[in-house]
Amino acid sequence: MAYTRPLAELRRTDAAEFGGKSANLGDMLAAGIPVPPGFALGAGAFRAFVAETGLDGTIASGVTPIAGGGVQAARRSSSSFRRATMGGQ
Repeated sequence: MAYTRPLAELRRTDAAEFGGKSANLGDMLAAGIPVPPGFALGAGAFRAFVAETGLDGTIASGVTPIAGGGVQAARRSSSSFRRATMGGQ
């Protein structure tokens, strides 16, 4: 699976993997509407990153406390995810 695709190759049917904005830009290009060239990064890239780095466990354990914990619990989990993603920085 390709993790990136040029916008010109994307269509509405690619929205689930590459996002609605990217898919719509691809449709606009196909219709001849001028759009700057670019590419989209697919959700599969994030899934692969999470799997390869072992962050799936960190994310799963961080999501559980959010349920019923309100905004502060979400902020703590978000900070934890950020640190883990950035390699502890």
